[in-house]
Amino acid sequence: MHLLLAQKGSISDGDEAIDLGQTPGDVLFLSAADTELAAIAAAVEARGEQAVRWRLASLMTLKHPMSVDTYIERTARHARLIVVRALGGASYFHYALEALHACARRSGAVIVVLPGDDKPDEGLSPFQACAEDERQALWTYLTEGGAGNASAFVSYAEAILDGTDRPEPARPLLKAGIWWPGRGVIGVEEWERLAFPEPPSGLPAISTTRGESGETQALALPSPRSRGEGARRADEGRTSAQDQPLTLTSSPQAGRGNVAPLCFYRALVQSGETAPVEAMVEALKAKGLVPLPVFVSSLKDQVSVDTLRAIFNRFPPSVVINTTGFAVSTPGAEKPSTVLDETGAVVLQAIFSSSPRTTWESSTQGLSARDLAMSVALPEVDGRVLTRAVSFKSKARFDERVEANLVSHEPDAGRMRFVAELAANWAKLRATEPADCRVALIMANYPNRDGRLGNGVGLDTPAGTFEVMRAMRDAGYDVTDLPADGDALIQALMIGPTNAANDGRIIRECLSISDYIKFFKDLPKEVQDRVTARWGEPETDPFHLDGAFALPLMRFGKLMIGIQPARGYNIDPKETYHSPDLVPPHGYLAFYAFLRREFGAQAVIHMGK
Repeated sequence: MHLLLAQKGSISDGDEAIDLGQTPGDVLFLSAADTELAAIAAAVEARGEQAVRWRLASLMTLKHPMSVDTYIERTARHARLIVVRALGGASYFHYALEALHACARRSGAVIVVLPGDDKPDEGLSPFQACAEDERQALWTYLTEGGAGNASAFVSYAEAILDGTDRPEPARPLLKAGIWWPGRGVIGVEEWERLAFPEPPSGLPAISTTRGESGETQALALPSPRSRGEGARRADEGRTSAQDQPLTLTSSPQAGRGNVAPLCFYRALVQSGETAPVEAMVEALKAKGLVPLPVFVSSLKDQVSVDTLRAIFNRFPPSVVINTTGFAVSTPGAEKPSTVLDETGAVVLQAIFSSSPRTTWESSTQGLSARDLAMSVALPEVDGRVLTRAVSFKSKARFDERVEANLVSHEPDAGRMRFVAELAANWAKLRATEPADCRVALIMANYPNRDGRLGNGVGLDTPAGTFEVMRAMRDAGYDVTDLPADGDALIQALMIGPTNAANDGRIIRECLSISDYIKFFKDLPKEVQDRVTARWGEPETDPFHLDGAFALPLMRFGKLMIGIQPARGYNIDPKETYHSPDLVPPHGYLAFYAFLRREFGAQAVIHMGK
C-alpha cells in the first residue's frame, strides 16, 4: 500500500493512508472539530515564542490504521502530553486511541482523552493516563469554549509539563443564547435595541439582563443553569446571578414582525468561526427580514430548547433558518415537531458544508455522504425544508507554529442571497390570507403519455389532487369551479396541451416568446448556452405555437393545476427521467417561468411520482 505525504494547505478526508509529516512536539492536541483546532492554534499563536512546542492534528486524517502508525512513529512517541478530543466516542476512533494510549505508556507521557461534548463517556476511561482533576479542567475549557478559555487551555496544558501554577477555571459560556456580529453573546434587550433601533414607546420591558456583552453574559430567559456539565463540576459550590432562573414576559411583543431566527451551533461561537452567520445576517437584512441569530449546543439539549422557546414565544418567528444537523423527532412520528416550528413558522434547512467548495463542485452527487446524512436526510425527519449549501470549508492554510492544516468556514454570498430571498417569500406567504394566496399544484406525468397523467406509486394522484382542492376551498382559499372528481379533473386537463400532444388542444394559458426571452436572458450565461446547445432556439420547441408557449395549465380561481412538463423530447425516454446532466428544454423552463412571473405563484405543490 502506498503512503501519501500530506500536502500543506490541503484537506484530507482520512480515507487514504497519509503521513502528516509533523516533526516532534511537546504537546499533541487531536480533535475531529476543525473549529476547535483553529481556536487552539490561535491561542498558541497569541502566546508568542514559547519553549513548549505544540502540534495539532485532525482526527479525521487519522482514520486509516497506517496513518495512525506513521503518526505515532514520527511524532506521538516524542510527546510529553497528548490530549485527544474524541467526538463520536471510542468506537469511532478505537484504533487511534488504543495506539496512542500504548504509545504513552511506553514513553511515560501523560494522555488525556476527552469526550467531544459536555456529556461524560465512560468508554474513554481505559485510554486515560492522567490525574482526574487535570482531565476535568482541560475538558471544561474546551466544552465552554471561547478565546479566553482556549488561551487558558493552552496555559493549563503547559503547566502540567512544567509544574507552574494553573490558570483560573473555565469561564462559562451560555449553552444557548443570542449572538450578534461585532457584539458577541448578548441579552434579549440588547438584541431588541439592535434589531429595532426605534422601538414603539410605552412597550413593557422584556426582562432584566445581568452582565455585559461577551462570553459570560447572562441571558434573560427562564431556564435552569445554562452552563455545561463540565463547568458545573469545575465551580461546584459557587453561586452567581447566572445560576438563577430568570423570567421573560410570555406575551408576544407588539410591532415586532418579520423576525427570522437563524439557528446555529454553539461551537461556532466557541471557536470564533462565525463568518457564515454574519453573512446570513446581512443577507436577511437586505431582504427586509429581522435576523435573530440564536446558538444552541444541541436541539436535543433541554436548556437550549427552553431558551429558544422563551425567545420565540416573545418574538414569534415569521420564518426560521436552521443550520444544525441531525433530527430531533422520531422517524415515523405522526406529527413531528421541534422547538423551531412550535409557533407555526416554516423551518428552512441551510447547510454549512463540511467539505471544500471545490469538492462540492467536482462531485456528481454534490454534498458529501456526511453532509447528506446529517444536513439533508435526517433534518427531513423533523419536517425542515431543504434550501442549499451556503458555506463551505475554505482551502486549508498551513500553520507553521503547530504544523497543521487549518480550515475555516467560507460563506457563498450568492447562495446566501438565494436562501434569504426564499425566507422572505415564506414570511410573506405566512402573512397572506388564504383567500389571497396564489398556489400552483403540479401533477406527475411519468412516463410522458396521456395514459399516465397523474401517475403515482401508492397514490391515486387524481383523486388525491381533487381532495386537496376541496380541502383548500374549505380552508378559505380561492378555489372555484371544482370538477366532480379526480377523473373529471384528468379529462379536463387532457382537453388542453399535454406532453403527448398539443395539436388541436384548447390553449388556456400561454407565455409569449418575448416574455420568455426576457426570462431566459436573466438565467446564468452558462445555463443559457447549455440549453441552446442541447435544444436549439426557443422557437424550435414543440410547445412553441404562433409566437407563444402553449402550457399544460388550467386555472381554478387562484389555484393553478398543471401537468409536469417533460425534461426532453425525441430522445431515449429513460434519459428524460433519470439523467442528472440533461438540461431541460425551453418548454419546461417556460412552464415554470409562467408560474413565477405571470401567475405569481406563492407556493408550488408537486403531486404524484
